[in-house]
Amino acid sequence: MEEYFQIQACAYGLPRELGGLPRPEIRKLAKAVADRAGVVLSSTSVEDIADHSEKIDPDGRPLFALVAALDWLDGNGVSADRDAALRRLIARMDGQAVQAAAVSPKSVRHMRNAQTLATALGGLSVESYAHLVQTFEPPTGLLPNVYSDVPPVPLDDLLDGVRPDMLGELYVLDRVDTAGTERLAAMALLKLAWQKDQEAYRAFVERAVGDHKEHARVVDLLDAGDWAGAPATCAEMAVDSIPLLQRSDHPVLDWIFSRLQSVQESISDGTMGELIVNAHFRRANLVLNEGDARRANDLYSKALDLCEANWQVHAGLLNNRGISWLRLGAREAAGADFTAVIESSFADDESRACAFNNRADVFDGDGDVGSAVRDRTAILELAETTYNRRFIAHIRRALALRKSGDYEGAYRDIESILDSSDIVKEQKMSARLKRAEWLVEEGEPAAARVDVEAVLASDRNFDSVENKARELLLELSVDTPSDAEC
Repeated sequence: MEEYFQIQACAYGLPRELGGLPRPEIRKLAKAVADRAGVVLSSTSVEDIADHSEKIDPDGRPLFALVAALDWLDGNGVSADRDAALRRLIARMDGQAVQAAAVSPKSVRHMRNAQTLATALGGLSVESYAHLVQTFEPPTGLLPNVYSDVPPVPLDDLLDGVRPDMLGELYVLDRVDTAGTERLAAMALLKLAWQKDQEAYRAFVERAVGDHKEHARVVDLLDAGDWAGAPATCAEMAVDSIPLLQRSDHPVLDWIFSRLQSVQESISDGTMGELIVNAHFRRANLVLNEGDARRANDLYSKALDLCEANWQVHAGLLNNRGISWLRLGAREAAGADFTAVIESSFADDESRACAFNNRADVFDGDGDVGSAVRDRTAILELAETTYNRRFIAHIRRALALRKSGDYEGAYRDIESILDSSDIVKEQKMSARLKRAEWLVEEGEPAAARVDVEAVLASDRNFDSVENKARELLLELSVDTPSDAEC
Protein backbone atom coordinates (compact mmCIF):
# COMPACT_ATOMS: atom_id res chain seq x y z
CA MET A 1 0.00 0.00 0.00
CA GLU A 2 2.91 2.36 0.67
CA GLU A 3 4.01 2.01 -2.95
CA TYR A 4 0.43 2.54 -4.12
CA PHE A 5 0.15 5.80 -2.17
CA GLN A 6 3.43 7.03 -3.69
CA ILE A 7 2.04 6.31 -7.14
CA GLN A 8 -1.27 8.02 -6.39
CA ALA A 9 0.50 11.07 -4.98
CA CYS A 10 2.06 11.81 -8.35
CA ALA A 11 -0.71 10.58 -10.65
CA TYR A 12 -2.19 13.99 -11.25
CA GLY A 13 -4.08 15.07 -14.33
CA LEU A 14 -3.66 18.31 -16.23
CA PRO A 15 -3.22 21.04 -15.23
CA ARG A 16 -0.18 19.82 -13.35
CA GLU A 17 -0.02 20.55 -9.65
CA LEU A 18 2.50 23.16 -8.59
CA GLY A 19 5.42 21.90 -6.61
CA GLY A 20 6.52 23.60 -3.41
CA LEU A 21 8.52 26.81 -3.52
CA PRO A 22 12.06 26.65 -2.13
CA ARG A 23 12.76 29.08 0.69
CA PRO A 24 14.63 31.63 -1.52
CA GLU A 25 11.53 31.90 -3.75
CA ILE A 26 9.27 32.34 -0.70
CA ARG A 27 11.50 35.23 0.36
CA LYS A 28 11.19 36.80 -3.09
CA LEU A 29 7.41 36.45 -3.03
CA ALA A 30 7.20 38.02 0.44
CA LYS A 31 9.24 40.99 -0.75
CA ALA A 32 7.10 41.37 -3.87
CA VAL A 33 3.89 41.38 -1.82
CA ALA A 34 5.37 43.95 0.57
CA ASP A 35 6.54 46.13 -2.33
CA ARG A 36 2.99 46.22 -3.75
CA ALA A 37 1.74 47.25 -0.32
CA GLY A 38 4.40 49.98 -0.07
CA VAL A 39 6.21 48.28 2.83
CA VAL A 40 9.97 47.80 3.05
CA LEU A 41 10.82 44.57 4.89
CA SER A 42 13.94 44.02 6.93
CA SER A 43 15.84 40.76 6.44
CA THR A 44 14.52 39.58 9.81
CA SER A 45 10.93 40.25 8.75
CA VAL A 46 11.45 38.36 5.51
CA GLU A 47 12.72 35.36 7.48
CA ASP A 48 9.73 35.62 9.85
CA ILE A 49 7.34 35.46 6.89
CA ALA A 50 9.23 32.50 5.38
CA ASP A 51 9.03 30.72 8.74
CA HIS A 52 5.31 31.47 8.93
CA SER A 53 4.74 30.15 5.40
CA GLU A 54 6.54 26.89 6.19
CA LYS A 55 4.59 26.52 9.43
CA ILE A 56 1.12 26.88 7.89
CA ASP A 57 2.05 24.80 4.83
CA PRO A 58 5.15 22.58 5.02
CA ASP A 59 4.66 21.68 1.33
CA GLY A 60 5.62 25.21 0.33
CA ARG A 61 2.65 25.85 -1.94
CA PRO A 62 2.71 29.34 -3.47
CA LEU A 63 -0.78 30.20 -2.21
CA PHE A 64 0.35 29.89 1.38
CA ALA A 65 3.50 31.88 0.80
CA LEU A 66 1.23 34.67 -0.44
CA VAL A 67 -1.18 34.19 2.47
CA ALA A 68 1.70 34.25 4.97
CA ALA A 69 2.99 37.53 3.57
CA LEU A 70 -0.43 39.21 3.55
CA ASP A 71 -1.21 37.86 7.01
CA TRP A 72 2.05 39.20 8.42
CA LEU A 73 1.35 42.62 6.89
CA ASP A 74 -2.28 42.66 8.08
CA GLY A 75 -1.20 41.63 11.58
CA ASN A 76 1.53 44.25 11.78
CA GLY A 77 4.17 41.59 12.13
CA VAL A 78 2.10 39.16 14.22
CA SER A 79 1.37 35.86 12.45
CA ALA A 80 -1.66 33.61 12.89
CA ASP A 81 -2.35 29.92 12.23
CA ARG A 82 -3.55 28.73 8.82
CA ASP A 83 -7.28 29.37 9.18
CA ALA A 84 -6.81 32.60 11.10
CA ALA A 85 -4.48 33.79 8.35
CA LEU A 86 -7.05 32.87 5.70
CA ARG A 87 -9.76 34.67 7.65
CA ARG A 88 -7.69 37.83 7.87
CA LEU A 89 -7.25 37.69 4.11
CA ILE A 90 -10.99 37.13 3.65
CA ALA A 91 -11.68 40.10 5.91
CA ARG A 92 -9.35 42.24 3.80
CA MET A 93 -11.11 41.19 0.57
CA ASP A 94 -14.57 41.56 2.08
CA GLY A 95 -13.74 44.96 3.53
CA GLN A 96 -12.63 46.28 0.17
CA ALA A 97 -15.81 45.03 -1.49
CA VAL A 98 -18.01 46.37 1.31
CA GLN A 99 -16.39 49.78 0.99
CA ALA A 100 -17.19 49.80 -2.72
CA ALA A 101 -20.78 48.65 -2.15
CA ALA A 102 -21.50 50.65 0.97
CA VAL A 103 -24.19 52.82 -0.57
CA SER A 104 -26.70 50.72 1.38
CA PRO A 105 -26.85 47.70 3.72
CA LYS A 106 -28.98 45.99 1.09
CA SER A 107 -26.16 46.20 -1.46
CA VAL A 108 -23.72 44.66 1.03
CA ARG A 109 -26.10 41.78 1.73
CA HIS A 110 -26.63 41.21 -1.97
CA MET A 111 -22.89 41.29 -2.60
CA ARG A 112 -22.19 38.64 0.05
CA ASN A 113 -25.12 36.48 -1.02
CA ALA A 114 -24.11 36.54 -4.67
CA GLN A 115 -20.55 35.59 -3.71
CA THR A 116 -21.77 32.77 -1.49
CA LEU A 117 -23.96 31.30 -4.21
CA ALA A 118 -21.28 31.65 -6.89
CA THR A 119 -18.61 30.12 -4.68
CA ALA A 120 -20.81 27.09 -3.96
CA LEU A 121 -21.19 26.60 -7.72
CA GLY A 122 -17.56 27.17 -8.65
CA GLY A 123 -18.44 30.41 -10.44
CA LEU A 124 -21.33 31.52 -12.65
CA SER A 125 -21.77 33.44 -15.87
CA VAL A 126 -24.22 36.33 -15.85
CA GLU A 127 -26.39 34.35 -18.28
CA SER A 128 -26.46 31.34 -15.95
CA TYR A 129 -27.27 33.61 -13.03
CA ALA A 130 -30.15 35.20 -14.92
CA HIS A 131 -31.51 31.75 -15.77
CA LEU A 132 -31.19 30.65 -12.14
CA VAL A 133 -33.08 33.68 -10.81
CA GLN A 134 -35.87 33.26 -13.35
CA THR A 135 -36.17 29.47 -13.02
CA PHE A 136 -35.85 28.86 -9.27
CA GLU A 137 -37.32 32.16 -8.04
CA PRO A 138 -35.27 32.62 -4.85
CA PRO A 139 -36.91 34.42 -1.91
CA THR A 140 -37.44 38.12 -2.51
CA GLY A 141 -34.51 40.21 -1.32
CA LEU A 142 -32.04 37.31 -1.17
CA LEU A 143 -30.13 38.10 -4.38
CA PRO A 144 -29.55 41.13 -6.60
CA ASN A 145 -31.68 41.51 -9.73
CA VAL A 146 -29.52 40.83 -12.73
CA TYR A 147 -31.04 43.69 -14.75
CA SER A 148 -31.50 46.62 -12.37
CA ASP A 149 -30.63 45.84 -8.77
CA VAL A 150 -26.86 45.50 -9.17
CA PRO A 151 -24.56 46.84 -6.44
CA PRO A 152 -21.66 49.13 -7.35
CA VAL A 153 -19.35 46.07 -7.40
CA PRO A 154 -19.79 44.57 -10.92
CA LEU A 155 -22.04 41.55 -10.86
CA ASP A 156 -19.61 39.75 -13.15
CA ASP A 157 -16.94 40.02 -10.44
CA LEU A 158 -19.27 38.77 -7.71
CA LEU A 159 -20.27 35.79 -9.82
CA ASP A 160 -16.66 34.60 -9.97
CA GLY A 161 -17.11 33.70 -6.29
CA VAL A 162 -14.44 34.06 -3.63
CA ARG A 163 -11.17 32.76 -5.01
CA PRO A 164 -8.91 30.84 -4.66
CA ASP A 165 -10.96 27.81 -3.62
CA MET A 166 -9.56 27.44 -0.12
CA LEU A 167 -10.54 31.02 0.71
CA GLY A 168 -13.99 30.65 -0.84
CA GLU A 169 -14.73 27.41 1.01
CA LEU A 170 -13.86 28.98 4.34
CA TYR A 171 -15.88 32.08 3.46
CA VAL A 172 -18.98 29.96 2.88
CA LEU A 173 -18.42 27.73 5.92
CA ASP A 174 -17.99 30.76 8.16
CA ARG A 175 -21.18 32.36 6.81
CA VAL A 176 -23.06 29.15 7.64
CA ASP A 177 -21.47 29.28 11.08
CA THR A 178 -23.11 32.61 11.92
CA ALA A 179 -26.46 33.10 13.65
CA GLY A 180 -29.81 34.57 12.73
CA THR A 181 -30.72 35.81 9.29
CA GLU A 182 -27.19 35.52 7.88
CA ARG A 183 -27.13 31.78 8.57
CA LEU A 184 -30.65 31.36 7.15
CA ALA A 185 -29.58 33.20 4.01
CA ALA A 186 -26.41 31.11 3.66
CA MET A 187 -28.32 27.83 3.99
CA ALA A 188 -30.94 29.01 1.49
CA LEU A 189 -28.17 29.84 -0.96
CA LEU A 190 -26.56 26.42 -0.55
CA LYS A 191 -29.90 24.75 -1.23
CA LEU A 192 -30.32 26.98 -4.28
CA ALA A 193 -26.84 25.97 -5.49
CA TRP A 194 -27.84 22.32 -5.14
CA GLN A 195 -30.99 22.93 -7.18
CA LYS A 196 -29.06 24.75 -9.91
CA ASP A 197 -26.24 22.23 -10.47
CA GLN A 198 -25.83 19.17 -8.28
CA GLU A 199 -22.51 18.16 -9.81
CA ALA A 200 -20.97 21.61 -9.34
CA TYR A 201 -22.23 21.76 -5.77
CA ARG A 202 -20.91 18.28 -4.99
CA ALA A 203 -17.50 19.29 -6.36
CA PHE A 204 -17.54 22.33 -4.07
CA VAL A 205 -18.41 20.16 -1.07
CA GLU A 206 -15.63 17.73 -1.91
CA ARG A 207 -13.09 20.56 -2.03
CA ALA A 208 -14.42 22.14 1.15
CA VAL A 209 -14.35 18.93 3.17
CA GLY A 210 -10.86 18.12 1.89
CA ASP A 211 -9.50 21.57 2.78
CA HIS A 212 -11.47 22.27 5.98
CA LYS A 213 -12.44 18.87 7.37
CA GLU A 214 -12.34 20.05 10.99
CA HIS A 215 -14.69 23.02 10.45
CA ALA A 216 -17.76 22.77 12.67
CA ARG A 217 -20.18 23.38 9.77
CA VAL A 218 -19.05 20.70 7.33
CA VAL A 219 -22.23 18.80 8.20
CA ASP A 220 -24.35 21.70 6.95
CA LEU A 221 -22.78 21.44 3.50
CA LEU A 222 -23.79 17.78 3.35
CA ASP A 223 -27.25 18.54 4.71
CA ALA A 224 -28.03 21.25 2.16
CA GLY A 225 -28.95 18.80 -0.59
CA ASP A 226 -32.52 17.67 -1.20
CA TRP A 227 -32.48 14.49 0.91
CA ALA A 228 -36.22 14.05 0.44
CA GLY A 229 -36.29 14.49 -3.33
CA ALA A 230 -32.90 12.98 -4.27
CA PRO A 231 -31.85 10.77 -1.35
CA ALA A 232 -29.48 8.54 -3.33
CA THR A 233 -27.56 11.49 -4.80
CA CYS A 234 -27.28 13.16 -1.40
CA ALA A 235 -26.15 9.87 0.13
CA GLU A 236 -23.48 9.47 -2.55
CA MET A 237 -22.17 12.94 -1.73
CA ALA A 238 -21.96 12.05 1.97
CA VAL A 239 -20.27 8.69 1.34
CA ASP A 240 -17.76 10.31 -1.04
CA SER A 241 -16.82 12.69 1.77
CA ILE A 242 -15.76 9.93 4.17
CA PRO A 243 -12.18 9.46 2.89
CA LEU A 244 -11.68 13.24 3.00
CA LEU A 245 -12.34 13.31 6.76
CA GLN A 246 -9.08 11.39 7.20
CA ARG A 247 -9.80 10.02 10.67
CA SER A 248 -12.11 7.26 11.79
CA ASP A 249 -13.31 9.11 14.90
CA HIS A 250 -14.46 12.22 13.04
CA PRO A 251 -17.85 13.34 14.43
CA VAL A 252 -19.25 13.86 10.93
CA LEU A 253 -19.08 10.08 10.44
CA ASP A 254 -21.76 9.55 13.09
CA TRP A 255 -24.02 12.03 11.31
CA ILE A 256 -23.45 10.34 7.95
CA PHE A 257 -24.29 6.84 9.21
CA SER A 258 -27.33 8.10 11.10
CA ARG A 259 -28.63 9.89 8.01
CA LEU A 260 -27.97 6.89 5.76
CA GLN A 261 -29.88 4.66 8.16
CA SER A 262 -32.88 6.96 8.30
CA VAL A 263 -32.96 7.26 4.50
CA GLN A 264 -32.77 3.48 4.11
CA GLU A 265 -35.75 3.05 6.41
CA SER A 266 -37.82 5.44 4.29
CA ILE A 267 -36.97 3.85 0.91
CA SER A 268 -38.39 0.45 0.15
CA ASP A 269 -36.53 -0.42 -3.08
CA GLY A 270 -33.19 -1.25 -1.40
CA THR A 271 -31.13 1.25 -3.39
CA MET A 272 -29.35 2.43 -0.25
CA GLY A 273 -27.88 -0.96 0.60
CA GLU A 274 -24.76 -0.69 -1.54
CA LEU A 275 -24.17 2.92 -0.52
CA ILE A 276 -24.25 1.96 3.15
CA VAL A 277 -21.79 -0.89 2.55
CA ASN A 278 -19.57 1.59 0.69
CA ALA A 279 -19.71 3.86 3.72
CA HIS A 280 -18.61 1.00 6.00
CA PHE A 281 -15.83 0.13 3.53
CA ARG A 282 -14.47 3.68 3.51
CA ARG A 283 -14.60 3.97 7.28
CA ALA A 284 -12.70 0.67 7.55
CA ASN A 285 -10.10 2.07 5.15
CA LEU A 286 -9.58 5.02 7.49
CA VAL A 287 -9.06 2.60 10.37
CA LEU A 288 -6.60 0.52 8.33
CA ASN A 289 -4.63 3.63 7.39
CA GLU A 290 -4.45 4.50 11.09
CA GLY A 291 -2.69 1.17 11.70
CA ASP A 292 -5.46 -0.68 13.54
CA ALA A 293 -5.52 -3.83 11.41
CA ARG A 294 -7.63 -5.84 13.89
CA ARG A 295 -10.46 -3.30 14.03
CA ALA A 296 -10.28 -2.73 10.27
CA ASN A 297 -10.52 -6.48 9.71
CA ASP A 298 -13.64 -6.65 11.88
CA LEU A 299 -15.23 -3.76 9.99
CA TYR A 300 -14.47 -5.32 6.60
CA SER A 301 -15.97 -8.61 7.78
CA LYS A 302 -19.15 -6.95 9.03
CA ALA A 303 -19.50 -5.03 5.76
CA LEU A 304 -19.04 -8.26 3.78
CA ASP A 305 -21.92 -9.78 5.74
CA LEU A 306 -24.13 -6.99 4.34
CA CYS A 307 -22.69 -7.03 0.83
CA GLU A 308 -24.07 -8.75 -2.26
CA ALA A 309 -21.43 -10.57 -4.33
CA ASN A 310 -22.39 -8.65 -7.49
CA TRP A 311 -21.85 -5.21 -5.93
CA GLN A 312 -18.68 -3.47 -7.09
CA VAL A 313 -17.54 -2.83 -3.51
CA HIS A 314 -17.45 -6.58 -2.77
CA ALA A 315 -14.06 -7.09 -4.43
CA GLY A 316 -12.63 -4.05 -2.66
CA LEU A 317 -13.75 -5.36 0.69
CA LEU A 318 -12.10 -8.73 0.06
CA ASN A 319 -8.86 -7.18 -1.21
CA ASN A 320 -8.55 -4.82 1.74
CA ARG A 321 -9.57 -7.43 4.29
CA GLY A 322 -6.83 -9.57 2.77
CA ILE A 323 -4.35 -6.76 3.41
CA SER A 324 -5.53 -6.51 7.02
CA TRP A 325 -5.06 -10.29 7.36
CA LEU A 326 -1.48 -9.90 6.16
CA ARG A 327 -0.81 -7.24 8.76
CA LEU A 328 -2.20 -9.60 11.38
CA GLY A 329 0.10 -12.38 10.18
CA ALA A 330 -2.75 -14.55 8.84
CA ARG A 331 -1.25 -15.27 5.41
CA GLU A 332 -3.53 -18.19 4.59
CA ALA A 333 -6.67 -16.14 5.28
CA ALA A 334 -5.26 -13.30 3.19
CA GLY A 335 -4.58 -15.63 0.28
CA ALA A 336 -8.14 -16.97 0.51
CA ASP A 337 -9.60 -13.46 0.21
CA PHE A 338 -7.38 -12.62 -2.78
CA THR A 339 -8.28 -15.92 -4.46
CA ALA A 340 -11.99 -15.20 -3.93
CA VAL A 341 -11.62 -11.97 -5.92
CA ILE A 342 -9.62 -13.69 -8.67
CA GLU A 343 -12.23 -16.41 -9.05
CA SER A 344 -15.26 -14.10 -8.77
CA SER A 345 -17.45 -13.83 -11.85
CA PHE A 346 -18.42 -10.27 -10.84
CA ALA A 347 -15.01 -8.67 -10.15
CA ASP A 348 -13.73 -6.29 -12.81
CA ASP A 349 -10.22 -6.58 -14.27
CA GLU A 350 -8.79 -3.85 -12.05
CA SER A 351 -9.99 -5.54 -8.86
CA ARG A 352 -8.77 -8.89 -10.14
CA ALA A 353 -5.36 -7.40 -11.00
CA CYS A 354 -5.11 -5.98 -7.50
CA ALA A 355 -5.88 -9.41 -6.04
CA PHE A 356 -3.34 -11.13 -8.31
CA ASN A 357 -0.64 -8.67 -7.18
CA ASN A 358 -1.61 -9.16 -3.54
CA ARG A 359 -1.59 -12.93 -3.80
CA ALA A 360 1.73 -12.83 -5.65
CA ASP A 361 3.15 -10.89 -2.70
CA VAL A 362 2.04 -13.74 -0.45
CA PHE A 363 3.74 -16.27 -2.75
CA ASP A 364 6.90 -14.12 -2.79
CA GLY A 365 6.92 -14.06 0.99
CA ASP A 366 6.58 -17.84 1.09
CA GLY A 367 9.43 -18.30 -1.38
CA ASP A 368 7.12 -19.66 -4.09
CA VAL A 369 8.66 -17.70 -6.96
CA GLY A 370 6.97 -19.72 -9.71
CA SER A 371 3.46 -19.03 -8.41
CA ALA A 372 4.29 -15.35 -7.90
CA VAL A 373 5.50 -15.05 -11.49
CA ARG A 374 2.35 -16.78 -12.79
CA ASP A 375 0.11 -14.33 -10.91
CA ARG A 376 2.04 -11.29 -12.18
CA THR A 377 1.85 -12.68 -15.73
CA ALA A 378 -1.91 -13.16 -15.38
CA ILE A 379 -2.28 -9.45 -14.66
CA LEU A 380 -0.53 -8.54 -17.91
CA GLU A 381 -3.03 -10.70 -19.82
CA LEU A 382 -6.05 -8.80 -18.45
CA ALA A 383 -7.68 -6.33 -20.84
CA GLU A 384 -8.89 -3.52 -18.56
CA THR A 385 -6.26 -2.65 -15.96
CA THR A 386 -4.61 0.61 -14.97
CA TYR A 387 -0.94 1.38 -15.44
CA ASN A 388 -0.46 1.12 -11.66
CA ARG A 389 -1.31 -2.58 -11.63
CA ARG A 390 0.79 -3.29 -14.72
CA PHE A 391 3.77 -1.38 -13.35
CA ILE A 392 3.67 -3.32 -10.10
CA ALA A 393 3.26 -6.59 -12.02
CA HIS A 394 6.22 -5.86 -14.29
CA ILE A 395 8.63 -4.56 -11.64
CA ARG A 396 7.89 -7.29 -9.10
CA ARG A 397 7.93 -10.01 -11.73
CA ALA A 398 11.32 -8.67 -12.79
CA LEU A 399 12.57 -8.99 -9.20
CA ALA A 400 11.20 -12.52 -8.95
CA LEU A 401 12.69 -13.57 -12.30
CA ARG A 402 16.10 -12.20 -11.37
CA LYS A 403 15.92 -13.97 -8.05
CA SER A 404 15.25 -17.24 -9.88
CA GLY A 405 18.21 -16.65 -12.22
CA ASP A 406 16.28 -15.46 -15.29
CA TYR A 407 18.24 -12.23 -15.84
CA GLU A 408 17.10 -11.88 -19.44
CA GLY A 409 13.42 -12.08 -18.43
CA ALA A 410 13.98 -9.50 -15.68
CA TYR A 411 15.51 -7.03 -18.13
CA ARG A 412 12.60 -7.59 -20.54
CA ASP A 413 10.19 -6.46 -17.84
CA ILE A 414 12.21 -3.27 -17.31
CA GLU A 415 12.10 -2.61 -21.06
CA SER A 416 8.33 -3.20 -21.08
CA ILE A 417 7.93 -0.54 -18.39
CA LEU A 418 10.06 1.96 -20.31
CA ASP A 419 8.20 1.24 -23.58
CA SER A 420 4.73 1.64 -22.07
CA SER A 421 2.91 4.79 -23.18
CA ASP A 422 0.91 5.34 -20.00
CA ILE A 423 3.17 4.23 -17.14
CA VAL A 424 4.14 7.52 -15.49
CA LYS A 425 7.64 8.95 -15.65
CA GLU A 426 8.32 8.48 -11.93
CA GLN A 427 7.69 4.75 -12.30
CA LYS A 428 9.90 4.54 -15.38
CA MET A 429 12.73 6.27 -13.56
CA SER A 430 12.30 3.83 -10.68
CA ALA A 431 12.68 0.97 -13.15
CA ARG A 432 15.79 2.55 -14.69
CA LEU A 433 17.38 2.91 -11.29
CA LYS A 434 16.69 -0.74 -10.53
CA ARG A 435 18.33 -1.72 -13.82
CA ALA A 436 21.32 0.46 -12.98
CA GLU A 437 21.73 -1.31 -9.65
CA TRP A 438 21.68 -4.68 -11.42
CA LEU A 439 24.25 -3.48 -13.96
CA VAL A 440 26.56 -2.42 -11.15
CA GLU A 441 26.24 -5.87 -9.59
CA GLU A 442 27.17 -7.41 -12.95
CA GLY A 443 30.28 -5.24 -13.37
CA GLU A 444 28.84 -2.89 -16.01
CA PRO A 445 29.40 0.57 -14.46
CA ALA A 446 29.38 2.47 -17.79
CA ALA A 447 25.95 1.10 -18.73
CA ALA A 448 24.70 1.72 -15.18
CA ARG A 449 25.86 5.33 -15.35
CA VAL A 450 23.71 5.95 -18.45
CA ASP A 451 20.59 4.93 -16.53
CA VAL A 452 21.55 6.86 -13.39
CA GLU A 453 22.19 10.06 -15.35
CA ALA A 454 18.86 9.64 -17.15
CA VAL A 455 17.11 9.39 -13.78
CA LEU A 456 18.80 12.53 -12.47
CA ALA A 457 18.00 14.42 -15.69
CA SER A 458 14.29 13.60 -15.36
CA ASP A 459 11.99 16.44 -14.30
CA ARG A 460 9.83 14.00 -12.31
CA ASN A 461 11.03 11.43 -9.79
CA PHE A 462 10.01 9.80 -6.54
CA ASP A 463 12.13 11.48 -3.85
CA SER A 464 13.55 8.14 -2.73
CA VAL A 465 14.53 7.24 -6.31
CA GLU A 466 16.29 10.56 -6.91
CA ASN A 467 18.18 10.29 -3.60
CA LYS A 468 19.31 6.73 -4.35
CA ALA A 469 20.35 7.76 -7.85
CA ARG A 470 22.56 10.54 -6.46
CA GLU A 471 24.16 8.10 -4.05
CA LEU A 472 24.76 5.57 -6.83
CA LEU A 473 26.26 8.22 -9.14
CA LEU A 474 28.65 9.21 -6.37
CA GLU A 475 29.70 5.58 -5.94
CA LEU A 476 30.21 5.20 -9.68
CA SER A 477 32.29 8.39 -9.78
CA VAL A 478 34.51 7.16 -6.94
CA ASP A 479 34.94 3.72 -8.45
CA THR A 480 35.68 4.94 -12.01
CA PRO A 481 39.43 5.55 -12.52
CA SER A 482 40.51 8.87 -14.00
CA ASP A 483 42.24 9.15 -17.40
CA ALA A 484 45.54 9.78 -15.63
CA GLU A 485 45.23 6.59 -13.62
CA CYS A 486 44.41 4.64 -16.78
